[in-house]
Amino acid sequence: TWKWVIGPMCLYLCERLVRLWRSQQKVVITKVVIHPFKTIELQMMKKGFKMEVGQYIFVKCPAVSKLEWHPFTLTSAPEEDYFSIHIRIVGDWTEGLFNACGCDKQEFQEAWKLPKIAVDGPFGTASEDVFRYETVMLVGAGIGVTPFASVLKSVWYKYCHDATNLKLKKVH
Repeated sequence: TWKWVIGPMCLYLCERLVRLWRSQQKVVITKVVIHPFKTIELQMMKKGFKMEVGQYIFVKCPAVSKLEWHPFTLTSAPEEDYFSIHIRIVGDWTEGLFNACGCDKQEFQEAWKLPKIAVDGPFGTASEDVFRYETVMLVGAGIGVTPFASVLKSVWYKYCHDATNLKLKKVH
C-alpha cells in the first residue's frame, strides 16, 4: 500500500509548502467596513496580487487561529487598486476575526492594531469567462451571489471606461 500512499502524500506536502510560502508574503488591511446584518468587508493590498472576476482566496488570521484557512470569494473588481472580501459573522472563527479587527468597539481602530492576515490565492472559477460572450446569465442564491458583486463591478468599470471593446452586451 505504500506505493499508493507515497504519491498523494508527496503532492499534499508540496501543496502545503506552496501555501506556507504564499502565506509569508505581506498582506496589508487598508480598510475594514462594517455592513448591516453583522457583515464586515476587509479591503486589502498585497504586492503582485492579480485577480479576475469571481475568484476566491483562502484567508488565515493567526490572531484567531494559527492553523485554520477559510475560503472567501473576492468581491472587488480587478480594476480596483485593492482586493476585498465580505465576511458574515456566523461562527467562532468569524466572530474572532470580527473582534480582532476591533469591530466590537465603538472607537476608531488604528491601522497598526489590525491583525495580520495571510492570503493564499486567488483561485479560479467558472465566472472568469463572463467577458468572452455577448449575453450571459448569472444564477446564484444565498452565498452563491457573492462572485457576482465582482462581476457587476467589473462590468460597470469596463462600461464606463471603454465600452466599445466590451464584447458583453447583456447580463441577465
